[in-house]
Amino acid sequence: MAVTEWNDFKGAAKRLEDIDIPRIANRIGVGEDELHAFMDVETAGGGFDAKGRPKMLFEPHVFYRNLSGAKRAAAVKAGLAYAKWGQKAYPRDSYPRLIKAMAIDETAALKSASWGLGQVLGENHEMVGYKTVQDMVRAFMVDEEHHLEAMVDYLISAKLADDLRRHDWTAVARGYNGPSYAKNRYHTKMATAFKKWSKIKDTPWSPDGKTDAVVAAPIKVPVPTPKPAVVDQSDVIRQVQDLLWDKGYPEVGESDGKFGKRTRNAILAFQADNDLPLSGQVTDELLAQLIKAPKREMTPARENATEKDLKAEPVVNDANWLKKLGAAILTASGIGGVLDGTDNLDTAIVGMGKLKSFAETLLSVSPWILVGAAGFGVFYFGRRVIQKHVEAYREGRAL
Repeated sequence: MAVTEWNDFKGAAKRLEDIDIPRIANRIGVGEDELHAFMDVETAGGGFDAKGRPKMLFEPHVFYRNLSGAKRAAAVKAGLAYAKWGQKAYPRDSYPRLIKAMAIDETAALKSASWGLGQVLGENHEMVGYKTVQDMVRAFMVDEEHHLEAMVDYLISAKLADDLRRHDWTAVARGYNGPSYAKNRYHTKMATAFKKWSKIKDTPWSPDGKTDAVVAAPIKVPVPTPKPAVVDQSDVIRQVQDLLWDKGYPEVGESDGKFGKRTRNAILAFQADNDLPLSGQVTDELLAQLIKAPKREMTPARENATEKDLKAEPVVNDANWLKKLGAAILTASGIGGVLDGTDNLDTAIVGMGKLKSFAETLLSVSPWILVGAAGFGVFYFGRRVIQKHVEAYREGRAL
């Protein structure tokens, strides 16, 4: 990938004009005070860095999930991708890492960075009106106006525009920043910033083009926004299922586009983990929350659980009973030595292999070979149930 094709990410780098803020704010029925308050907290002083490039933060854990196979292996080896957020400190300038990542996969790399004034994640380019992530980045190189438009488009897509109109700063901060919003006091910072801007005279602007003082007041009446095209519900459900799996909720099961008990339970688990209202429903807001949420962390005790740790659970207890029954049948058949007094499945399989070689001759002499086979089958089934349950528990698919 030739970086020169991107001109080192330097474009016109045009700054916001005063008139842009009330004009764009009008799209969601707020004045510039609300948008200023949001920007003060979320945009960190502008959309371009000292070199005139869009401000950008490359996220290796997002790059990891946007890759697979040989490309993922190459990125991991180069230190550009890892499975979980927070494994390594971020450098002061993310662009050198981004450029190396683009040499592996340009689209995946651009999707894995947060861009511009509102730090819009490249993965969300369609949510903010861009067909490709390349289109979004090139637009961001030109003008901060595009950054602010994208930020407002995200507020609309994530169903946060109503919250901003109501000055529900807690809901806005939670929806935009995730469950850590309170720790960083985003909601109180927005409230404080709004009070500050409410005392400052607004930029004269109105939708009809008049700019005298009479029409300079912020517009508070909600303005209808174009509704997105209707999407087949199965596609939305499938997208939610894929995101749940990626975020560490494999209990969602197969990505089939059908809303069933497993999908609902996985949604409830995600909402509980992230301090969200427990609806269990598939919504656009849920999609936005899943996209922004960090990956679920399993506790070491759960990741390393053994059969012994789960012995009290009904599934494991019943399966152990089956194993004992199978061993008893084998003993009654006169070939209980197959298990050698151990709980080793491999030993049992080897033993049954020996039995199979004598089956033809023994069957005519001893019908107990059939009893032994039945005992092995019961033992094997019980053992397999336990293995599957332990595996599901470790991955979070079983409670």
